[in-house]
Amino acid sequence: MDDKEYLNPDPGLGTSHSTLKEGHVPHLISETDWDAIENEARAYSIADRLVEMRVSAGLSQKDMAVALNCRQPRIAEIESTPNEKMSLKSISRYVEVTRKTLDVVLQDGKRFVMRPAPKKSKSRELAYA
Repeated sequence: MDDKEYLNPDPGLGTSHSTLKEGHVPHLISETDWDAIENEARAYSIADRLVEMRVSAGLSQKDMAVALNCRQPRIAEIESTPNEKMSLKSISRYVEVTRKTLDVVLQDGKRFVMRPAPKKSKSRELAYA
């Protein structure tokens, strides 16, 4: 169970819950569906951040596909991949192309950070990250 706290959808009740489903009427959505909703909400944090990085770099999915030497459907696939199936290669390629730092807190509470490599200098100066 994560440490997030979810407020009741009716603010007048003034209660909070440790999961989304605790705050809702249980007979409207099955237990299995709630589990799927909560898992999906947690599982896409890296993919969501990759999309944010690409968009903030001013790149379309087609632009990213050209940069990664693949087709646009592959970019759409990467950007909808759950954390547990995300490859480090895909993440590192996004970081390098967008020149953005990926910084996410995973569902287990651990923080994952990947920064672009320093640009190579013609004068061979040392670069510190």
